[in-house]
This record gives sequence, C-alpha cells and structure tokens, in this order.
Amino acid sequence: MLEELWVIVNSLLGNGSQDGLVTVRLFGFFGCLCFMLSANANEFDKVVDEGKSKNAKLLAIIAPTVLLAFYALYAFSPMNTKSAAVIVIGFLSIFPALPASYFNLKHLLLPPDEVGFLKGTKQIDILALAFYAANYVYPLMDLHCPKTVMSVYDLLLAGMLFGIIAACRKGAVKWEAFI
Repeated sequence: MLEELWVIVNSLLGNGSQDGLVTVRLFGFFGCLCFMLSANANEFDKVVDEGKSKNAKLLAIIAPTVLLAFYALYAFSPMNTKSAAVIVIGFLSIFPALPASYFNLKHLLLPPDEVGFLKGTKQIDILALAFYAANYVYPLMDLHCPKTVMSVYDLLLAGMLFGIIAACRKGAVKWEAFI
C-alpha cells in the first residue's frame, strides 16, 4: 500500500511513474497476495467447507480462469514490447491471486455456515476478488492507458487495500465475540 501511495505522490510531483520501485511493487504484491491466500486456505476453508457443496467448488474455478485470461491478453498483446522474462516475473508476482481467488469465490458461493464466518467474510471476499482482478488487469491497462489514468488506477488499488483492511478489522471485531 505504501508503494502505491509513493507511485501516486511521485506522479503528482511530475517525477514520472514507478521508476525505481518496480521491484518493491512486485515483492509487495507477491507478499500481500500470499497473505491473502493463506488467510483463505487451510483452517478457515476446512471450517466453512464441510464438503457439502461440490457446485461451489466447480464454479469457483471461474475466478482463476478469468484472471488468467486477463494476463494472457496482456502477455500476447501485439502492443506488448516487454521481454518474456519481464512477463514471467510479472506473472509470478501476482500468481498467488489465482488460488486465492478460487477460495474467495468458493466462500461466496458456499451456503452459510453455522457460526456465521462466511457472512462475516462476504465483504472481504468481494473486495479481494476485485483486488485480484485489478492486479491482473493492471499490466494490460499499462499498455493502453496514459500515465495519468495509471495514477488513478494506483489510487484505486491503494483504496482497495484500505477497504480490505477495514473489512478485516470489522470481521475481527465480530469474531472476538465467538472466541
């Protein structure tokens, strides 16, 4: 989030776009997406998914498929002049969003659980899916949009992260009552 804000301030000051912090951006998003994946997989998923809804599991494959389609549009765009290494490294930095998106969409599609965990995470799941999509669309937009539009897009990404943090805090307060 701090890197996104740095990009916005740097652009507004007329110093160019994200020059110099691209590596920080890649590692930052990779870490953020790994954390979001780990928050949805493992124990939380075992608690809310009791194996009742096979349809939710099948339909949830749509989320990573859509994300891959966005990245394929970027990677194979005739306007893309990036090297294969840059394309692969860019993909690896946002790869954790693929399995994370599966879990977020699956949790939205599952029937309500007895404790109410899924109801408490609905807003987070929706924001997370939007955040994943925004990350996968970002390189494609970077090919086609002027720097000012990309600065607004950076602001949107930062806003999504703030929204996710606020929703997580709200959910944590609700869950304290259960503990």
